[in-house]
Amino acid sequence: ARSQYRFFIPTFAALGGTTEWIHDGNVQLQASAGEPGNFDGLRLSGFQSLHGSLSTVGAQWLFAPRWQAGIQLIDTRGVDSPYAINGSGSINSRAGLAALAWDGGTTRLQANFLASDADDSLSSVRAQGAWLDGRTVWGDMTHNYGIFRLEPGLTWGYQPINNDIKGAYYRGAYRSLRWQADGGIDRITSVSGRSAAGTYLTLNGRYQLTTRTGVGGNGGYLRTGNQDAWAASIYGDLNGSMGATRVQGSIARNNNVPSNHAEQISLDQTWNVPAGLRLSTSLVATRDTTGSASITPGGLPLPESTIRRLGIGVLGGGDIANNISLDAN
Repeated sequence: ARSQYRFFIPTFAALGGTTEWIHDGNVQLQASAGEPGNFDGLRLSGFQSLHGSLSTVGAQWLFAPRWQAGIQLIDTRGVDSPYAINGSGSINSRAGLAALAWDGGTTRLQANFLASDADDSLSSVRAQGAWLDGRTVWGDMTHNYGIFRLEPGLTWGYQPINNDIKGAYYRGAYRSLRWQADGGIDRITSVSGRSAAGTYLTLNGRYQLTTRTGVGGNGGYLRTGNQDAWAASIYGDLNGSMGATRVQGSIARNNNVPSNHAEQISLDQTWNVPAGLRLSTSLVATRDTTGSASITPGGLPLPESTIRRLGIGVLGGGDIANNISLDAN
């Protein structure tokens, strides 16, 4: 459960007790029980109870060289949750996660299976999900890949998790002394057919020109149904006598109705100041345009609406004494 790459299950704060037992690093057992809630620090640090009860039990076993298996179970009863099936009230749920992993050194594979059963005062939902994650390291390249199928209504404890999706993904990352590059693609469709299907691509890169300067860029593309959108940025970094400077330009487009496109350029500076002081500034100019693809009831295109913004930011401060500092922005 701690080695998830693409999906993960949430953890919960609880007022209660927990225990963990490890034997020779090969066997691990754990259990907990208590009353779930949230940490509340708005006025005073405290614990806001969600009532009900929450209990978990888990085990993990390195049963053979390269092979590992684990299981985790969770049971919640009468917990106040905004995710209750009828939109409010309390929820009861039971869920179990089983995982099997193989580690071959340069390649690691892990299969996961999750099943849940949740109910409130009006209805109940049972769902299952499975996903396979892989990681392969070839030289300076790291490849992550997997397939997944998660049914609608999948939950863990009193919270929903990724559900009503199926598909596959790939991520690739390259690292060297000067280069940092990564990218990936996700293809997702709906299990029930009620959610939108889509393809998402990302690409990011940075090159260290000298010890003080670097350049880079990133981009993303999303396609869902008959609509698509993309965004891209380029930037340059400089560490000089005045401090650290970054200049960045960004652009974004989509073909929705109405369409939108935006451009932005920014200058961020962290200034070199005497010890005990801090100063950074930012300057941002943005242009947002909406409406180029809109059509009036009479069949005429609507005029574009453009908004231009200029933003200036200053963040600074200093240490007045050993135990007193003042900051302003």
